[in-house]
Amino acid sequence: APAAYRAAIDQLIAWRRAGRPVGNSPGALRYLRSWPDEAPQRCAWGLFCRIEEDGGLRTCGRDTQTERIDAATLGLAEALRRRPAPRCTSCWTAARVELHLMARGEPSAILSYARGQRGLPRRRFRGMLAP
Repeated sequence: APAAYRAAIDQLIAWRRAGRPVGNSPGALRYLRSWPDEAPQRCAWGLFCRIEEDGGLRTCGRDTQTERIDAATLGLAEALRRRPAPRCTSCWTAARVELHLMARGEPSAILSYARGQRGLPRRRFRGMLAP
């Protein structure tokens, strides 16, 4: 139910404000709170794709109806050029929402990532961030 989901997101926002470890940035939590209403954010499909173990490439791993491109035969560069645009109008996958927000310059998402997801153990991010 949307009301229960939004209440859970509100709790995460409150925990984050209180300094508790929450992995999502404030910007992503605000966006995710709007589910299931349509949100004007496309997924970050230009920044990532799914490459399957057999060399198949899809725009998104969640959309199994979109055409699968044979990257093993075509090569990665050509497969990326041929991949179709996503069929969805918004994305509700939290990790993709964070990536999209960082790519468009959302300060809260960038700072959250740079701080090691505020409160989560730094060892998880060792090697990903400059000291």
